[in-house]
Amino acid sequence: MAVAGTKKKYRADCAWSTIACGVRRIEATALRVRITFHPPDRRHRDTDNMLASIKAGLDGVADVIGIDDSRWELVLSRGAPKAPGRIELTLEPL
Repeated sequence: MAVAGTKKKYRADCAWSTIACGVRRIEATALRVRITFHPPDRRHRDTDNMLASIKAGLDGVADVIGIDDSRWELVLSRGAPKAPGRIELTLEPL
């Protein structure tokens, strides 16, 4: 699958995961999004690269909640390793 197709599928998968968690459209003009990265192992990873790797997924979340990601306040943290890797989001209307 080409890179564009992979990103499109990841975006759709994240949108469906958001819906599966019971999240729907949020009536707010801005949002605090807490992102916790749980890498699959203890190897060093740059935070900016981890964030860049989930851009399409965050777009999928934005599609569901109806708040453009330019209106998000991001709070990033690194959690304990969890194989095969995990990303946790907490959404807080502002």
